[in-house]
Amino acid sequence: MFQTLSHLSPIRPRPTSTDKARQSQHFKRYDSHIVADPTSSLRTGDIVRIIPGYHSSKTIKHVVAEIVAPWGEPIDERPRLLPVAEILKAREEKKAEQRSRRIERKQPGGKASSSSSGRGKGKSVDEVRSEQVRRIGKLQDKSLENEARGEALQAELDGKGIREEDVRRRLEGVNL
Repeated sequence: MFQTLSHLSPIRPRPTSTDKARQSQHFKRYDSHIVADPTSSLRTGDIVRIIPGYHSSKTIKHVVAEIVAPWGEPIDERPRLLPVAEILKAREEKKAEQRSRRIERKQPGGKASSSSSGRGKGKSVDEVRSEQVRRIGKLQDKSLENEARGEALQAELDGKGIREEDVRRRLEGVNL
């Protein structure tokens, strides 16, 4: 039903209301939450307590606080659940590192923004253009060499009295 990643787990709480607006019958309405499980200690069927307010992405808005009733293997054999305070602390440290890298990039002596993308690798526009011109020049040189080789081969064949049609006929018979 859900595609789970290693650190995410879908949770379906007990039904809270019934859907009586559309039909005359009463149907249970289920809500689903995708919760953060950094240590991947949840298993299908576990009864857990979750804490809202942990927004780590557009869809993940809860974090697992504790496993109330495990299903399957016991809690002792699973990876330890991290306390919410520890998760929030790690998140703040990661954000602080990102902020410091961003500030370092924006400083005049810092890394250029093009180096973070990996394509320019910190080169200036003039260096990239000169490299492209050099590459194009090499390609043109190769094409001129190939053209000169072809003309020399054609002159050699003409000197021996071999026509192009004969060469093509011979090559058709050979499976390359």
